[in-house]
Amino acid sequence: MCGICGKLNFEKGASVKPALIRAMTDTIRHRGPDDDGIHIAPEVGLGFVRLSIIDLSSGHQPLSNEDGTIWIVFNGEIYNYRELRSFLVSKGHVFKTHSDTEVIVHLYEEFGPECVQKLRGMFAFGIWDENKKTLFLARDRVGIKPLYYALNQNSIVFASEIKAILADPAISRDLAPEIIDRFLTFLYVPGEETLLKGIRKLAPGHYLLVKNGIPEIRQYWDLQFSKPSTPLSLDDAERELSSLLAESVELHMIADVPVGVLLSGGVDSTAVLSFAKERTDKEISSYTVGFSDSGVADERPYAKLAAETFGTQHHDMTITAADFAEFLPQYVWHMEEPVCEPPAVAMYYVSKLARNYVKVLLSGEGGDEAFAGYSNYRNIFWLERLKRVMPALNGAVSRGLGGSWINSSRFAKYAPLMNAFDRPRIYRRAAAKVILEGEGSGDSGPDALHRY
Repeated sequence: MCGICGKLNFEKGASVKPALIRAMTDTIRHRGPDDDGIHIAPEVGLGFVRLSIIDLSSGHQPLSNEDGTIWIVFNGEIYNYRELRSFLVSKGHVFKTHSDTEVIVHLYEEFGPECVQKLRGMFAFGIWDENKKTLFLARDRVGIKPLYYALNQNSIVFASEIKAILADPAISRDLAPEIIDRFLTFLYVPGEETLLKGIRKLAPGHYLLVKNGIPEIRQYWDLQFSKPSTPLSLDDAERELSSLLAESVELHMIADVPVGVLLSGGVDSTAVLSFAKERTDKEISSYTVGFSDSGVADERPYAKLAAETFGTQHHDMTITAADFAEFLPQYVWHMEEPVCEPPAVAMYYVSKLARNYVKVLLSGEGGDEAFAGYSNYRNIFWLERLKRVMPALNGAVSRGLGGSWINSSRFAKYAPLMNAFDRPRIYRRAAAKVILEGEGSGDSGPDALHRY
């Protein structure tokens, strides 16, 4: 990952101090230890810290177009940048690097803000257009890369992390009580707000344009659930899914540095490893974390078996209760807002282990949500099927069905289905189960791939 930040002043004659942008980049130095840079124009400042993955020698940022009128800071990776580069060269654009970052600059020259429609990857970036005096902020379709901003009548400040925005003394640190209430309700902060007044997240699939002090937010992408014109057979669907996952893994392995795999031995991570092994002749390393507490499931034996099967250079480590307690203050600092994600502590330690060997890690994330891997997701899946089959059933009827018989031990596991056709209630119960019982630490379905 890398880190980006910047500030645009709206007041005429108000400049951005280089010291401020330096303070912002220093705050997020952990995101990019390999390189850093700033660009200062009369009313705008851009900052960047880099973790070098592609074009190690010439991928320095902030980066501009040929005449220095368009500048970018970019965090992420564009998987189709080679195809886009060929297209842009055919249009007469001249490149000075081999980075995917420069592709975005020239793509913006061709298509303006709609350039995001052409990008395939994970990204958060800020572009300053000197000629149009416009700041363009964009975030990838599902929000893999973070992007926060604080907007007031005098300026807009943006960054990969909230703490970088707070490096600007002009930004308030006041809490938003209503968002605290929302966090205590959902156990995370949904939507675009944060716990701090005036600091917001740019929503996934959106971009923000600021010109003459006037912001405009547009949504450029959303999920589509239209049915195919020709229904697929189960075999065809299986082949298409396998092909898409294989392509995703191959694209995520584009790097000029070694790549590793976070491995639990479950279906998700083992599938990622199998696709990775098929698509490279380079040595692959794998990494697993275990726990000293006998009450916690130990995935290391299964991970070791998968590693031996695919011939990886395997590494594992053990976390103790003392490790967990020691990391908590740093955990709070990194996460910035309260979250109920204890597995993130394990993720930190196994990533710290992997950092000694690789810069890029492949990991399965989101598979259980997409493929109903946990019982609470499967229950909701079956509930939706029941509603389609029996549309006349409403909440009152289902509560009637949920009488004393369903409270017996034999039918207890079906309670989420029959107690009520009330999805918010089921989600709340499922969330409470995750928090109280620690459900959700394993993996069980083909995950949507995530790269760290």
